[in-house]
Amino acid sequence: MLVATYTILVLGTFSGMHCRIVLSLMGLLCVGLAYGSGFGICYLLGGEVAGVHNLMPFLLIGIGVDDMFVICNAID
Repeated sequence: MLVATYTILVLGTFSGMHCRIVLSLMGLLCVGLAYGSGFGICYLLGGEVAGVHNLMPFLLIGIGVDDMFVICNAID
């Protein structure tokens, strides 16, 4: 929740022209869907869940948020 709040506040500036709240929400949604589909495919293929897999959401959110900032800076 902290990363989502930070992303929405930084990318969703209060300027009407540079408001990217939808971009930040869609980026976080894509990360969540990727996490869910990855674990779903792993479950269907008979994979086992280990303790390291509990860290995956934090890694995926970090990479996804970083990509959103890179894309926004490239557009600017």
